[in-house]
Amino acid sequence: MKRVLAILMVLCCVVVVNAQEENELKRFAGGFELGGDFGSKNYGLHIGATMRYGHYKNLFNLTAGINFNLNQSYHGREDVLKEYTRAVTLGGQLAIPVVAKFNILKCTEQARFYAGAGAEAAFTIYTKDVVVGIGNKTDSMINNYTTATLVQVGVTGARFDAGIYYKHYLNDLVNSKFPSYQENSRIGVSLAYYF
Repeated sequence: MKRVLAILMVLCCVVVVNAQEENELKRFAGGFELGGDFGSKNYGLHIGATMRYGHYKNLFNLTAGINFNLNQSYHGREDVLKEYTRAVTLGGQLAIPVVAKFNILKCTEQARFYAGAGAEAAFTIYTKDVVVGIGNKTDSMINNYTTATLVQVGVTGARFDAGIYYKHYLNDLVNSKFPSYQENSRIGVSLAYYF
């Protein structure tokens, strides 16, 4: 609890310092974001709305959004008769990512390099298994609720944000009995345009 309070106090200090820098700069910007991520057994695409607090010339930016994630996962099961079934799970999730970004390096007058960290909560709104092979039952599906942490680096400007991120799921994305089909991390890219 003390660590959480300390982190909140540091973030509040950064926001206060941010507010004192160049008051004429636009503080809030809204836009849209799209991107994709992949692992060895699954991949995902996302599109959604995003909001940024702070300006690209400030030290600190906070982004939050609401995305639709389309996930595809390959998994399988081996039954008692040693017949192997392979399936593809499609899942749609409504995700809420929040990322704190620190603009640590000036690239040009119009762009800054940033490093950030954040979290994402996602709720599954549909899932569908497509069986490939022998059998008609699969053992897994996209979990109903997932949480993830992420680390991101990229370049930001007045109207854009382009980044590469590493996402680690705190609970399994795919609910599978077979550990070889469980994957808890992905690497991805995201692009945002602000109005």
